Amino acid sequence: TIEKVIEIIKDLLDISELPIKTAEDHVRGGISYQVGSNGKIAGLGWSPRLDIGDSLERIVREEYGC
Repeated sequence: TIEKVIEIIKDLLDISELPIKTAEDHVRGGISYQVGSNGKIAGLGWSPRLDIGDSLERIVREEYGC
């Protein structure tokens, strides 16, 4: 979930709050719940090499030198 990604980033940066800005022109109404599946891409033989935590850690380290 997006909430999980935000929590991981906050932990990596050792902060309690992460300012979130929403671009109103990018928000679509009418979608209250959405679920994705990696079934189709997995059917092509792809699988992630890193979990989301490791990926975000690499990004934060590269961007912020943490």
